[in-house]
Amino acid sequence: MMEMILVKLITLAGPPSVGKTSVILRLIEVLHKEKQKAGVIKFDCLTTFDKEPYEKANIPIQIGLSGKFCPDHFFISNIEEAVAWGKSQNLDYLIIDAPGALTGEHAEQLISECHAVVTPLQPSFFDIDSTKRFLKHIQDIKKIRKGKVAVHLVANRVKPNSSSSKDIQQFFEKIEQKPVAWISERTAYGQLAMQGLSIFDKNQKNFLTIQEQWQPLLDALIDDPSDWF
Repeated sequence: MMEMILVKLITLAGPPSVGKTSVILRLIEVLHKEKQKAGVIKFDCLTTFDKEPYEKANIPIQIGLSGKFCPDHFFISNIEEAVAWGKSQNLDYLIIDAPGALTGEHAEQLISECHAVVTPLQPSFFDIDSTKRFLKHIQDIKKIRKGKVAVHLVANRVKPNSSSSKDIQQFFEKIEQKPVAWISERTAYGQLAMQGLSIFDKNQKNFLTIQEQWQPLLDALIDDPSDWF
């Protein structure tokens, strides 16, 4: 086991294309609002363009390219260096963008070192099916089974009253686990990003409503939660 880490390690895990990057960006925005410094570690195979949105938002980011090794095995082999980098940046939170195929022994090793797992889920048949299989893979990991590492599901980019939102609701009912947060699809995220702003830079009522959707996730992750907005 590693020595005790002072930075809080959060893993964003789940199948590809469920909106992990967008959730990480929004999560860090609200952490910054709480004077909490956060950075990101992203592991991939040969190349990735995920560095660009983080650099644009002035978020500390490290990319690890695994080459001929599978990304999850590469990450496990370098986890101590990843945490050391987080400490060198004086981070309060180090967020790991985990490989989409994270399963088995590698998943257990990663989860044994982290404080929480956040799994975004978009309301589409393919995302729901992929997430179902991912949750099945990790449900028997000892620390998850014993409740020592929480798995927080986030319903991401949900359109209220749509047929797809009803599908995702039925999925949560079937697995008997409610999402910690429901995040609506809003054009405001993209429009403000083009201006170098986030929804947390606005105090009009309509933006406060969007901000409040993130509070349950922050309640679940921050050690001493308060009323942020």
